[in-house]
Amino acid sequence: MSGENELPSEEELHRLSQASVAVYALRCALRVQPLLTSRPNPITEPNTTEPWLIEYITASYKQSVVKLNTAYNNLVHGGSGQTYRFTGIDAFGWGFGAFQIANVSAGFKKDTSLVRAAISVSSAGMAISRAHTIGKGSEVLEYKPDDLEKIRLSTYIAADKAARYAKDSANDSTFISSARADYTRLLGLNEEVIDASETGPLGNLWHGSQPDWYINAKDLYDKTITEWEQEIA
Repeated sequence: MSGENELPSEEELHRLSQASVAVYALRCALRVQPLLTSRPNPITEPNTTEPWLIEYITASYKQSVVKLNTAYNNLVHGGSGQTYRFTGIDAFGWGFGAFQIANVSAGFKKDTSLVRAAISVSSAGMAISRAHTIGKGSEVLEYKPDDLEKIRLSTYIAADKAARYAKDSANDSTFISSARADYTRLLGLNEEVIDASETGPLGNLWHGSQPDWYINAKDLYDKTITEWEQEIA
């Protein structure tokens, strides 16, 4: 059992329903998602000066972040279990794409906060998709009992990974108290689909005041996403 100044342990997460632990992962990832645009145009591939390759890699990263933003907006505002399942897969895929580019590109490689944020948003997408693969609100698929248990367990593993990489990315004690507040509220919820937005049952994304780094990152993120959406349209 973890303390109040620590994130809930994976063991504690098992006290949450599948739907609840998916929302827990999503809210953790949302707190660091704005870091994905913290370095708008820094991508340069190691050992190359080819302009076309740099342009291609930069465009691919921007597309991943924009598509991820669309998927996350859909996840935050809810829907059917089936919608969650497929949108979660999209979020995982686009998030993983952003991580792969950030992890190997010279301009990003030393920006560990950005790389960890990319892992977090991708892992949260996996948790959401897994949670609603076998949830009551999703289309029932034919799985063997052992496979169903593996899927169930992988939901909690992915959610724990999303939270811990987000914590390392944020590097802020307010993150832990906010995640803890979500966890406590989610223990009392039993809905199959939970509104993860700030107007839903969990309330504000941050417990107390928003950290300065988040305010600055979110302001840049909102402006940058609009620009990138126009670029790739």
